[in-house]
Amino acid sequence: MHAIRNLTKDHANRLGLIFGGLLGIAHIVYSAMNNLMNLQGTASQRLNQSLLIALLLLLILPGLLARQATAGARAGFIAGLISSLIGILSLWIITFLFMDVIARNTYMILDFQKSSSATMNQFIIEDAMGATVIQFAVSLLLGAVLGFLGGWVGSMISGRRRVQNG
Repeated sequence: MHAIRNLTKDHANRLGLIFGGLLGIAHIVYSAMNNLMNLQGTASQRLNQSLLIALLLLLILPGLLARQATAGARAGFIAGLISSLIGILSLWIITFLFMDVIARNTYMILDFQKSSSATMNQFIIEDAMGATVIQFAVSLLLGAVLGFLGGWVGSMISGRRRVQNG
């Protein structure tokens, strides 16, 4: 408990936790809709685009609000870490709770037919394992890079404000 209290004392860490939680919620919604609804065509594209926009905004904003490149990188990294942990946990819960629903998804069936997996359940688990690795690595990398960029832009903006006011 003491470690959590110390973690939240720092402004950049707090921003990372807040935005990571928000992005984690976006991951939960995305996983549920992507796995439980048989979205095709335009609806599937819009869902993917929505997650991409949320990902970009919620990883840049903590850095921007931290107003310092290194603090922004830390805030973005923490946001990426928290969101990936929430997203991965929700992916596995949804996968195991709704395996039968996922197995009837048109795109999942088409991908299974192209694979070398022995059963549909094996294919779904392998698919979730791949998503877990990719999501974790990409979230950490994007979080740090986008947080750094947001922090750099934030420092430039706050530096200009100081010059104009000073």
